[in-house]
Amino acid sequence: MKLSEVLFEKGTRVYSAHESDPVLSAVEMLVSHNIGALAILSGDNVLAGIFSERDILRLVSKNAGQLAKLQVGEFMTRDVVTGTPDDSVEEAMSRMTEKRIRHLPILQHGRLVGMISIGDLVKSRLEETEYHKQQMENVVLGKYPA
Repeated sequence: MKLSEVLFEKGTRVYSAHESDPVLSAVEMLVSHNIGALAILSGDNVLAGIFSERDILRLVSKNAGQLAKLQVGEFMTRDVVTGTPDDSVEEAMSRMTEKRIRHLPILQHGRLVGMISIGDLVKSRLEETEYHKQQMENVVLGKYPA
């Protein structure tokens, strides 16, 4: 599948801000649209960069100020979407896509046993696809054990 097909399905709406916009307005845009990154445009509306949640974390760590006094519990997400070790990669990817999350805590018998990222799942699918490709090539080329 090509990216054009993904874009056709997803749509081409891109949220953006300008380099000169205040950080707070960019953060508010991320929050209001429930997205993780904004395209940042230069004065002539050319892509100049990307502003992501990671950039916000770096900014916050360098400008701590009042953050040392605030408690994580005041701002964290409490309605956590989770998985279990028995869930399939497909189930986890589907759940994460549906809920628009990138990290999935894994619970077993109510206890935290791991954390899976969408990147972990993509890597797993790519490795699985490569394995199946190799197996098919072996069959076609007669290298598969009889």
